[in-house]
Amino acid sequence: MLTTSEEKWLRIMTSTGAILPVEALHGFFEESLSRWEQYKGARHPNWSTVLGWIRIASEFEMPEDAKAILATGPLERRLEVARAYLAWSRHDSTQGHANPYEPLLSFFHHGGTWTRPENGILDIYDASGGKCGVIIQRARP
Repeated sequence: MLTTSEEKWLRIMTSTGAILPVEALHGFFEESLSRWEQYKGARHPNWSTVLGWIRIASEFEMPEDAKAILATGPLERRLEVARAYLAWSRHDSTQGHANPYEPLLSFFHHGGTWTRPENGILDIYDASGGKCGVIIQRARP
């Protein structure tokens, strides 16, 4: 069973709000990293840790009411982000901390999409095709 807050955020993700340009969409990624910083006490230099939590969350059993809400959204929305959002909100070690996946749910709500990362860069797009690269893993010397 979803909490009221969880249901609200999943409905935000599956609906479409005001379409934002890629520069504004990039701000959602910055907010997400800021929330990670608040939780860990240090700024992560890249997205590998954030995306790593998505892999951990893949073992999380998605509640049936969440599946029903997510089925109403566009197929290109990243369901693994919704799963990570729910896992974060329910996990003992992260419960009560600002959820870094909420900004990413808003990213989708405002027309953002992304492609598979290549060479440590995640390309994000706005609804008009504007593109911006987000470094998810810095090259090692």
